[in-house]
Amino acid sequence: MKVKFFISDMSNVFRLIRKIYFPNSIYITDKYHFVRQLTWALEAVRKEEQKKMTRKDRIYYKRSKSLLNKPRSKLTDEEKIKVSIMLEKNERIRQAYKLKEEFYENVLIQTDKKVAKKALLNWIEEAKKIKERCFKACITAYKNWTDSIANSLQYKYNNGYLEGTHNKIKAIKRITFGMKNFRKFRNKILLTLN
Repeated sequence: MKVKFFISDMSNVFRLIRKIYFPNSIYITDKYHFVRQLTWALEAVRKEEQKKMTRKDRIYYKRSKSLLNKPRSKLTDEEKIKVSIMLEKNERIRQAYKLKEEFYENVLIQTDKKVAKKALLNWIEEAKKIKERCFKACITAYKNWTDSIANSLQYKYNNGYLEGTHNKIKAIKRITFGMKNFRKFRNKILLTLN
């Protein structure tokens, strides 16, 4: 069997498996996993800044965190106003949000590997200039996975279906309270998933 694409999260274990067993495959980093790095960085900034705020602002920022993580292009007019208010009040969150939006607007829209790679490397350089320590892990991850992230933008494959199936199996396992008979457990999975 010839494997054309190898899709994984940002785990070095999978990178090694691919290198040993599927060296000719195109390596793709699952989009969810590399976008999550960006979300984590923005969230870390928000949480740190939130601790310094008044109780009222803390509650407001916490309740509105999903708006900061949502791409600006998908915000309603009312949500855009709420985000603008949050960004006006805090410079550090504004810079982190700007980095996130630049990633969405300049990197995620790319469909050609070379262009995507160049856009990603440019974003990394811009992110370094800001010197936001919460983005350090994100920048390092993007530097280490540049090729496979660029592949992800050219080839629109991901592990969503497989990860969803895995989560369903874990839920079945929880519900069945550790069913001892493997055949019954297997049949329960097959019946539920089909």
